[in-house]
Amino acid sequence: MRTNYVRTEVLALIFFSSATLALALLLLIGMPVPVAAQTTISCANTAAIPNPESATLITDCETLLGLKDTLRGSTSLNWSTSRLISQWEGVTVSSSHVTRLSYYGRQEGRNGRWVRVNQLTGSIPKELGNLSRLEWLALGGNLTGSIPKELGNLSRLEWLALGGNLTGSIPAELGNLSNLEWLTLDNNQLTGSIPAELGNLSQLRVLYLYSNTLTGSIPKELGNSERLVP
Repeated sequence: MRTNYVRTEVLALIFFSSATLALALLLLIGMPVPVAAQTTISCANTAAIPNPESATLITDCETLLGLKDTLRGSTSLNWSTSRLISQWEGVTVSSSHVTRLSYYGRQEGRNGRWVRVNQLTGSIPKELGNLSRLEWLALGGNLTGSIPKELGNLSRLEWLALGGNLTGSIPAELGNLSNLEWLTLDNNQLTGSIPAELGNLSQLRVLYLYSNTLTGSIPKELGNSERLVP
């Protein structure tokens, strides 16, 4: 019996070494290395986008489906090509674009009171920064990870609210959101200092950063936000 075990281990080692050598030879002579095919998500000609002329909405649909698993974590979301995109949980469509993404979980009645269930447990994908017409982004639950700097690309954003267990620093790129009126990042585990770039938010009226572990002083640049409510 021991002989069979040894023979199996030797054969496995020979196979592994041969595969490694073959890959090295391909790289050495410049031949392309085979790569596993990636699944491409398409919303065109599906129930999600019944109008084939809505090219911009098709792009937004495919963006959301591509980041769905990262955002939801262990939570279920009804985002699917078999369901009209305007019926997706937390998604609002206007003028052939996704303009709002707001999801804090579902509400259910339990023991005579409403509670939130099915909350997000993933992280915030940087690909959200590709939703160029987004005006409202509000996500909460048990999100983890950091705030992607790519959210600073959402130039039309007016409302940004992110809650959960987010860590890391506040990206200075959020100072690029020139139309932002409401920024709430409270009740997370954010660290570092408040970026002086937030003083560029001339339309900002509300800023909530409490219940984090931020350090340093309040930047004097925030005084440039004349609409900010004290």
